[in-house]
Parts: sequence; C-alpha cells; structure tokens
Amino acid sequence: QPGNDSIYIDTAMARAAINSLTGMLNFTGKFTVVVEDSLERKFPKYAKEFTRDDVGYIRHLCEFNSADAFILLNELEHLNSYDVFLSKSGDYFGEFETIIKTEWLFINPFTSKLIDEKIILDTIYYQVEPLNINEDNNGFEARKWTLAQAAGISGNSYGTHISPHYVQSSRMVFIKGDKNIKTGYQQAQSGNWKNAAYFWRKSLNSSERKIQARASFNLALASEMEGLLEPALQWAKGSYHYFPDTLNATYISILQERVKQQEDLILQMGDGDAR
Repeated sequence: QPGNDSIYIDTAMARAAINSLTGMLNFTGKFTVVVEDSLERKFPKYAKEFTRDDVGYIRHLCEFNSADAFILLNELEHLNSYDVFLSKSGDYFGEFETIIKTEWLFINPFTSKLIDEKIILDTIYYQVEPLNINEDNNGFEARKWTLAQAAGISGNSYGTHISPHYVQSSRMVFIKGDKNIKTGYQQAQSGNWKNAAYFWRKSLNSSERKIQARASFNLALASEMEGLLEPALQWAKGSYHYFPDTLNATYISILQERVKQQEDLILQMGDGDAR
C-alpha cells in the first residue's frame, strides 16, 4: 500500500539522518550522543509553539539519559523522481533526483532556550542501472537506498553545522613570477608565512599585472594560513581585479564561505553553551 510505503520510507529516512548526525558528532569528539529511537510524543511543528509541558518532557529525557541538551529532527520532507537518459556512448542509465528538507532544533531544556534552529535543503542525484520503478522490486530497493543516502547527507550536514571541526584541504600557491615571488615561496615552505608575505608585498610594485595578481593571491593564502580570513578575502579580490579568472573566483568563494562559517560560530559561542 502506498500509505504504508510512505510511512516506512519516512521512518527509515529519519533514522538514517539521526544515525548520520550521531556518527558525525561522535567523530568530532565534542559530544557524547544518546539516541532515543522513539519519543512517544508529538511535538509542535514550530519551535515557538512549544509549551512548558513539551520542554518539561524534554528535560525529563535529558535527566534520565544524563544529557545536557536535546537535538530534535522536527521535520523531514522529500520529493523523489526517476528518469532514464541516453548517454553519449549510446547506453541508457537511470537517475534518481532527491530533494530533501530537514529542520533541526537544538534545545537546552534546563534554561528553556532554543540554542539553534536550522533548515537544511538539498538536491541530490544518483545514477543507477535502468530500472522499472513501478514493477521491479529492485527499483523499490534502489529508491529506498537513494532516499536513505540523502537523509544521511542531511544529518551529516547538521552535525558539521553545530560541531565545526578541522578538515584537511589543499591550496595552490604561485612559485614563479619575479624573485620576490620565489623567495616568498621558500619562506612559506618553512612555515614562515609572515616573512613570505613580506616578499610577496614587494611583488605588488611590479609593472606586470600577472605578477601583481600572483602576489595578491599568495598574500591571500598567507593571511588565511594566519587565520586572518577577512584580509585574505580582500587580497583574493585584489588578485581577481588584476587577473579575473576561474582560479581567483573559486578562491574568493571558498574564503567567503569560511568567513560566513566563522561568523556563525561566533554567534553560536555568543549564545552560550548548553547547561
């Protein structure tokens, strides 16, 4: 029955999202997570409609589990479609498109405070072998799998949102240009970014826009390595001014996202920790 199928899928997706969130938080080591599989209570759709009884129920759960705060997957909506396409090589392939929306509430019931409220909306595509979704059981299993994967991604995203952590990333640095670009790179190799920046600043006096762009790009990198994200963003924009290419545009986008994440983290810290 479609109704039962929908209920089963929604439950499986919610469990996948929560399990993924739990895995992310345990991975960062900043939280110890206890999962309540069923709350046996229906909460209001909107956080502002929570009553004193609702908060009291959450407080009881936290006390029973020795928890300091409570994370609630308050809403999960999804749309899933499937189509078959012909590739350039002449082969057919199937593709699932999943649009998923989750709403998460992070609550401190001991102070009746909503620490965080976040809606995550994403569209995810998966390519599979051509399937008959309406009649083939393999098609149903594939649909169920793609929905669970999408829910897991959403849970992981919220875990990253509330528990920022370091990840390894790569950056490009220019090593050719003039002698100051090269000398600055030698300083950077030894981890001395301040000295590297000293030489790269000298390259800004070059009459060649290409060298000015490379110097500005490297100065953006030096600032980022020193944790100075706003100056890094300004240097990256300067590099784009001298040489408006995809590399500079991409680096600007990366820095803008890092600045936003830093601002969000400052706001979270300003709101105070749970209990």
